[in-house]
Amino acid sequence: MSSRGSRRQSCTPQRSLEVPLSRRAFLGFLPVCAALSACTAQNTSSGFDADGRLQVVATTPILADVARAVGGERARVHALIPNGADPHSYEPSLRDVRDVAYARLAFTNGLLLEQRKMVAMVSSNLPQGSAQVAVAERIEQYGGKLEPVVEDASLDSIWLGLRVEGTEPSSASASHSAESPSDSDASVAFSVTRVKGPGQVAAFITQTFGAVEMMCDSQARGTQESAQDGVRVRTGDMGSLELPLQAHTHLSWAFADAGVYELDVLATPRNAPEGCTRHREHCMSWWVKTLPRPPLVWVQIRPF
Repeated sequence: MSSRGSRRQSCTPQRSLEVPLSRRAFLGFLPVCAALSACTAQNTSSGFDADGRLQVVATTPILADVARAVGGERARVHALIPNGADPHSYEPSLRDVRDVAYARLAFTNGLLLEQRKMVAMVSSNLPQGSAQVAVAERIEQYGGKLEPVVEDASLDSIWLGLRVEGTEPSSASASHSAESPSDSDASVAFSVTRVKGPGQVAAFITQTFGAVEMMCDSQARGTQESAQDGVRVRTGDMGSLELPLQAHTHLSWAFADAGVYELDVLATPRNAPEGCTRHREHCMSWWVKTLPRPPLVWVQIRPF
C-alpha cells in the first residue's frame, strides 16, 4: 500500500509544471494503458490475479476456509455459496459464473450436497486446463473417512421419504457411466397421481430456512374430486419432487382425519441413459388411527 501511495505522490504535478498535457503525450499514453490492461486481462484469464495469486473457487464456505488456510497469501479464494445460505437450494449468480471462468482450481463437496445446477455451472465454465476436485467424493483416496449418518428409529415423526437407487446398464456410454452422481443429469421425478381417503393428505419438505417444497397436496388448486365406494378420491396435479441419482430425501406427512388412505405414486426417469427409461407406479396404503396415546400409522407399499 505504501509503495502504491508513493507512486501517486511522485506523479502529482508540481506548481511549476502546471502545463496542459500535449495531445501527442496523451496519445502516447493510451498504448501504455492498453498494454497494461491487456497484461492484466491475460494474467486473470490464466488463473492468476493481478498480484500473481492463484484464483480458487469453492462451493461452500467450509471448503473456502480450508483452501485459504492451505493457500495463504498465494491464493485468492472465493466461496460461491455465501455464509448462511442453504447449499441444497442456493443457485449461482452471474458473479459466481465470472469467478469460475477466471479460476485455476475449483473445489466442490460432491455427494449431492450442492444443487446439481451449481456443480454443472462449475464444470461448464471452468477454463480448459483448470482442475476441479470433488473433495468428499475423493477424500477416502487420501486417508479421509466418510461417516454414515444413522437415523434414530425412535423419532416420533413420520419420516418416510424417497430414494433413487440402482446403477446404469452396461450399454450406457463410458463417458456417462464415469460421471459422479453430482455431475450426472439423470434424475427421477416423483408425483402423486391419485389420493383416496377420508381427508386431506400433504407430503412436503421443509428446507433449511423454512421454505416448503410440496410433493403432494390432495387439495391443491386444480385437482378433481370424485367418489369411489363412498370414499373421496382426488386426482390431478398435486405437486412433484425431483431427485438426482443415488439421492434420498425425507418427507413430512400430514393427514387431516383418521382412516385408510391410498396414494398412487408415479416415478418418472429424466435424462436417463438409453435402455433404462421406464415409468414405475406404486400404491401406498396408509392406516391412520387416533389412540389415547400418539396416533398410530401403518404403511404398506405395493407395485401395480
